This record gives sequence, structure tokens and C-alpha cells, in this order.
Amino acid sequence: MMKMYLVGGAVRDKLMNVEPSDYDYVIVGSSIDEMINLGFHHIGKNFPVFIKKGINAEFALARKERKIGYNHNDFQFLFDSSITLKEDLKRRDFTCNAIAYDENSKKYFDYFNGIKDIKNKIIRSVDISTFKEDPLRILRMCRFAAQLNFSIEHKTMKLARSMVLAGELEYLSKERIWNEIQKALQFKNFYRFIESAYKCFALKNIFPVIYKNFTKENTRYIIIKQLQQASDYNEYVKFTTLFLNIKQEDIKNTCKMLKAPKRYCNFVVFVYKYSADFINILNINYEKLLIIIENLLNKPKHYLNDFVNSCLIINRIDNYNSKCHINLFKNAFLLIANIKATDMPNFSQLEKNKSFSLEYHKYKLHILQKFMRNKKI
Repeated sequence: MMKMYLVGGAVRDKLMNVEPSDYDYVIVGSSIDEMINLGFHHIGKNFPVFIKKGINAEFALARKERKIGYNHNDFQFLFDSSITLKEDLKRRDFTCNAIAYDENSKKYFDYFNGIKDIKNKIIRSVDISTFKEDPLRILRMCRFAAQLNFSIEHKTMKLARSMVLAGELEYLSKERIWNEIQKALQFKNFYRFIESAYKCFALKNIFPVIYKNFTKENTRYIIIKQLQQASDYNEYVKFTTLFLNIKQEDIKNTCKMLKAPKRYCNFVVFVYKYSADFINILNINYEKLLIIIENLLNKPKHYLNDFVNSCLIINRIDNYNSKCHINLFKNAFLLIANIKATDMPNFSQLEKNKSFSLEYHKYKLHILQKFMRNKKI
């Protein structure tokens, strides 16, 4: 008889009193034909996944899977009506994600003690043999450490280490690696992703240039502290704080290796190019300050606040001094942002040719100098 259960992250989130972002259901005792006859639309390529009009959720037939190659698509699936709920849950990565919930009976099905692990804030693999079949689970383990703020159980960490040492991460595409990093960046405790990746030896594979810094205890401590400071900021600030004392060329090479979107690389390079000038704002060359501000005016809107916050963190500016830096820089930025060419006293007499932009620049520089000198007095 066909049965439907809520599974995965939605059940975990429900148990943690968190509103689920995705709803996934597993269907036991059914078939593709029956699902289609019931009005479900078949969308799965490798195994039967369905959607239904008017319902914001995905439905999949219970299945077992077996790895038959090194590619992430190299799995053999068995999804006939004989597959049990327990067999489907056993193939999942961690016990906290291997719990089912029957919405009709309000009953949980927890064959692998996932509820206990959620209460104890532990990430534990469900089954060693199935975990080993997908090396991406190593990075998912690190990501869930950040997402859930859980600790990784000793045997699961040991298993991940053995897989890394066996070279399993080499079979992952850069796109899949970056996808996990980008997901982890969205969470407050991103530092736990980096920390966990270091502990399971994966950091050397995914972030070799960051790994070199982590081999020095003092630098590792500073980076973790910086990431903790960045916990309330967005992914751009968190990503930037990773690259302490790293050359621009190495930043670019790392982003290229990871196949990270250019917007991340461009932002990090911009911050490290001008962060020292931002910190030295009371003594900065006014021409240089104007260049920074004009650059920011041509960047996406998020750059201003993210640039300021990144500079404060990577230069370890205390709260009192940070307010001085922020107020002065942002006031200077707003001053320049609001200057119009028509504000120039001789605007109507100026020819609108190539020299006009130079005159406009000189005018803004004059206003900025006057503003900054007054602030120093």
C-alpha cells in the first residue's frame, strides 16, 4: 500500500523548531505509473522525482542506490515498490537527515537515532558503506557543521579523513566543491566549515592557499577569529576574511581554481587593494581617497558596507576606532556621491570635451580636501 513521509532537512528543521525552506517526501509502495495516474508530474532524470501542481514540494519514490563508477552520476538505482522506508533512509548521509515523519499519524520514524543526535548537536554518518560512495559528503559534513552549529562525531570525522587521504576528493568537480562552499558561506558559523575542513584534511584540497596559512598556528587562530567576527555579515565579507596576507595573484588563482563567480574574486581583490588606505584614512593622500570613492560609486551597491566591514575585520580595528573610520569614510563617500557637475561655479563656461572630466575631477578633489582638512582640525 502506498505511503507518504516527509523526510530530510524538513524533518530535521521541524525537530529544531526552524521553518523548513524545502519540503521533500518519500513515497513507499508505489510506482512511476501510479504516481503519474495520481496527477504527479515526473521530473527526475536519474531516478523518479515528481512535483504536483499547487504543492511546493518534491516527491520521490523510495530507492536504494549503488555506486558503479567515480562520476557523481555513476549510481545504479533500485526503486520498485518493495523498497522499504528504512532502506531509503539508510542511504542518506547523516542521522539528523535520516528521519521520516508521517503527517497523518504525527509519528516519527527514526531508525538511526537521528533525534538523539539532533538533541546532542552531533553530525554522525548513517552507514559507513553508503557514506563512502559519495566524497561530496565530506564537504556536506563540513557545511552542516556550519549550518547547524553541530559537532562532528569522532568515527565520522575519522571516516572523512580516510576518504580524503585515499584521494576521494579528486573525483569531485570544481563546480560541486564550490556549490558546497557557497552554501556554507550563507551561514552565520561559516568558520566551522573551514575549521572542519581543516580537521578532516580536506582544506588542503579545496583551499590550498588558505591551508598554508592554517599550518601556522597563530595565523590559523587569527583567521578563525576574523571569521567569527564576520559571522553577522554576508558571504562577501566572510569570503574576504579568509585571504589574510595572501597576494592578489594567489587570490585570483584560487577563485579561478574553485570556479567561483567573478563577483567574489573582484570584491576580495578590491578590499585587499584598498584596505590599508581605508585604515589610514586620517593621513591618506586625498587623490587616492577620491579614487577609492569613485571606484566604489561604480561598483554594485553592496560594495560600500561590505568593503568597510571587511577592512575593519582584516585590520582588527577595535569598536571605538571603527566608528571613527566608518563615519569619516561614509561621510566622504556621500559627499562625493552627491556632487553634480552642474555644481561647478564655471559649469556653463566649460567646453564639454575631454578636459571637462578632468575639471570635474579637480572640483571633487577640492571639495574632498576641504572636507577632510576640517575633519582633522
